[in-house]
Amino acid sequence: MHVNPALSRNQSLHNTVNALDNYSDPAFQPVQHAEYAAEIHYDFKLTPWLMVRPNIQYLGSPGGVYEVDDAIVVGLTVNTVF
Repeated sequence: MHVNPALSRNQSLHNTVNALDNYSDPAFQPVQHAEYAAEIHYDFKLTPWLMVRPNIQYLGSPGGVYEVDDAIVVGLTVNTVF
């Protein structure tokens, strides 16, 4: 996801005009740029009625903000048929 450059300029201008440079300041607006996402999953059909799908998701610059650490999410889906 790429953020509209006009929004990024507006956020940066807001911080400059208000002399804000501390991410911890509630009035500071983090300048958004781009967020990157990737997911890997695979289906394992263990029996005719049971399927398991583990997955790993990666988010680079969540929210498009460089000050936020990248995130890794691990999940598991279990489907059954009765």
